[in-house]
Amino acid sequence: MIVGIDLGGKRGDKTRIVECEIINDKLKINSIHKNAINYLQNINSPAVIGIDAPFSVPAKLIKTNEEKIEIVGNESHSINNPYLYDNSARLIYKYTKIIPLAPCATYIGYLTAYMQEIQDNCKHIEFVKTPENIEINGLKAIEVYPSALKKILKKDIQEYFEDDLSRFKDKDLIDACFCALSVFLVLKYGFVKEEWEFKNSFIYLPKLEFV
Repeated sequence: MIVGIDLGGKRGDKTRIVECEIINDKLKINSIHKNAINYLQNINSPAVIGIDAPFSVPAKLIKTNEEKIEIVGNESHSINNPYLYDNSARLIYKYTKIIPLAPCATYIGYLTAYMQEIQDNCKHIEFVKTPENIEINGLKAIEVYPSALKKILKKDIQEYFEDDLSRFKDKDLIDACFCALSVFLVLKYGFVKEEWEFKNSFIYLPKLEFV
């Protein structure tokens, strides 16, 4: 099973969840949900869950778990500020030139806090924070970033779904579909990575045009 979660801030007021299965090498949406903690506490089937939300604050803010900072682009660029971003964000910037929102910024701070609450209340799920190969075996959650996927995706998202996505008028629901698609493509093609230190978080970006 593949699950995509577009997490809303302030305890998930705009959260959208799609639960999917793979049919004929496409995603088929089986159900839609809105309450992340309630849904995740009750999930028990083997699944990979793609969540658009920071799994942690930058490693620099956790003094006992700092990582070697990698510089991308101009050294003075804000993406290289270790108090705002970690290497997972710099990886996204290197391959897409998109700057993810800082985990401790005003709005995203609510999202980061809610994501931590989810992790504290869903101990049966493994929240993956370092790069590793992913399979649908047990319950694992990975951090994904739909904006980056939209940048590199060459086909229309509809080509990857059995469902008619045009019936969805909710942008957050479409973003949840992109979260699920991120997982599907990571499972199929692998993911972008570098020989960097990733100690506190890792954003999975499907390896598409970079092979």
